[in-house]
Amino acid sequence: MTMSWGKQQAALRAGSLLLGLLVVLGACGKQQEEEIVAVVGQKAIHAEELRRFVLNLLPGLYTHKQGQEAREDYLQSLIDQELLLLEARNRGLEQDSQLVEKLSSKQRKYIVSALRQREIMPLVEVTEEDIRQRFEELGLARERFLTAIVVASQQEVGELQKRLAAGESWADLARAHSLDSQSAERAGEVGFLNRSLAEQMGIPVAVFDTLATGEVSSPLVRGRAYQLIRFIGERQAELATHQAALQAQLMKLGQREVEDRKVEMLAYELDWTMDAAGRQVLAVLAENPAQQVQHLSAGDRSAALFSYKGGQVSVNEYLHMLKLHRIPSRKALADSAFITAIARRFILPETMLAHAASQAGIPDEPAVVDWVEDAKEELLLTRLRQIEVRDKVAVEDEAARRYIDEHPEQFMLPERICYDELIVPTEEEAAQLAGELDEATDLLQVARQRGFNVRPRQPDGLVCMISLNEIVYPRLWPALQEAPLGALRGPVETRDGYIFFKVMRHQEPQPEPADKALRRARASLVQRQERERFDKLMDQLRAKYRTQVTAFADRLDAALPDALLASLTQPPQKQIENP
Repeated sequence: MTMSWGKQQAALRAGSLLLGLLVVLGACGKQQEEEIVAVVGQKAIHAEELRRFVLNLLPGLYTHKQGQEAREDYLQSLIDQELLLLEARNRGLEQDSQLVEKLSSKQRKYIVSALRQREIMPLVEVTEEDIRQRFEELGLARERFLTAIVVASQQEVGELQKRLAAGESWADLARAHSLDSQSAERAGEVGFLNRSLAEQMGIPVAVFDTLATGEVSSPLVRGRAYQLIRFIGERQAELATHQAALQAQLMKLGQREVEDRKVEMLAYELDWTMDAAGRQVLAVLAENPAQQVQHLSAGDRSAALFSYKGGQVSVNEYLHMLKLHRIPSRKALADSAFITAIARRFILPETMLAHAASQAGIPDEPAVVDWVEDAKEELLLTRLRQIEVRDKVAVEDEAARRYIDEHPEQFMLPERICYDELIVPTEEEAAQLAGELDEATDLLQVARQRGFNVRPRQPDGLVCMISLNEIVYPRLWPALQEAPLGALRGPVETRDGYIFFKVMRHQEPQPEPADKALRRARASLVQRQERERFDKLMDQLRAKYRTQVTAFADRLDAALPDALLASLTQPPQKQIENP
């Protein structure tokens, strides 16, 4: 199976060391033995496993070594992973309560997903007629062109209404006051949208359906802001435009209906009922939830709150659900009807489907067993790393401040220039425009009138570039640096076209804000300490289990041929902000 990012990190972070292990010479008589490239304890690492590991690595994790040294590096990574697993098992972490609980949850979700694919999804059918009816029900055929002005307060929206009534231009007010920077640049124009999208933007269906074209709406709430809207045109949308989305939506609704019926049937057949023992525990907790939960005994935590033929849901599982869904209400502990309702919503479906999956033998299938074993190894690696690395690393603010003082160059904001621009596609058009443009020209308006490319802009309508962008724009960056504020310059040839520009802001390199620098310094020191502790852990494990490791270095040529190694290349690193 494919190794996850977490396993790759755990396997490779130990660094690139020569094997320093027992190398077994000589050829083996059996093909199966030839395929074994290393043995760690009782675990044999096969050539195919090593190949899959290397081929599934993310590019940033390729070794920089070549030939046999590269092969040994990759093999050492797999050996290190097995050493970590060996240590975790020897410590008894397979019985760790946190790990067991997480693995049980992962396994349950996995087998429930498998059951859905096999027994739920095949029962869901969506026809062309279903899609067309949904299209009509949602009113998706009608699309209206929206313009909007978004402001922060009711007072501001009231002032806008007065100014519009007095005859001021909608476009000018949108450009000057709208908090939606993208539409503000376009005089408040948002674009065509249907009823569904309108609702998501705070426009009630009734307003979408009835507001006359060109009429300004009453103030509408939009999140924490307020807006005035106008519709200035409309068009008919084709069903094909929405067909895929509607089909997915109907499939999801159909799946939910089929699943709900199956869950209810299973709950009835298995006699799902509340258990008095767990209910009594919750009743006691309700008197003082915060204090009581901390001192809840193991017996009370394992008490059955709901029972069914073949299993139960414990108080601990129920409390975990409350925490997961942030349900702090005292009713969730004291009110039997409420407890039953939220359990039916958040616990019953997965519990019943997991039971059905178990009855169908899904957990015993070889592919599922392999997946669960991989999941367990992931959790073992994570738990060991937490115990030996993360839990033992702490960085005080004073240490972070010293690091900033010692390395100030790492905590500087780069030089930043913000400017207005006009991107002209050809040299001929640029030469023609050079005689027509001046410092008063609205470059964005010219771009829109002529259909030229317009790059994404900051909320203030400007394009911003930092010094790192010089790598990609070697001619434009020095031209920006030399240009006086507000002066029209260009055209400058770039990879995007010929650019005319007016620099509006020029910010020299400066220290970044203290709180942000402190966070980054602390994170950098934590990362360094974690890497050092992990490397130390690996050194200890290599020494501890040295006699239990055998590596067959002479078999690595066949496992990782030169052609495969040559196909692994490191992509160039680039740091670009905008554009």
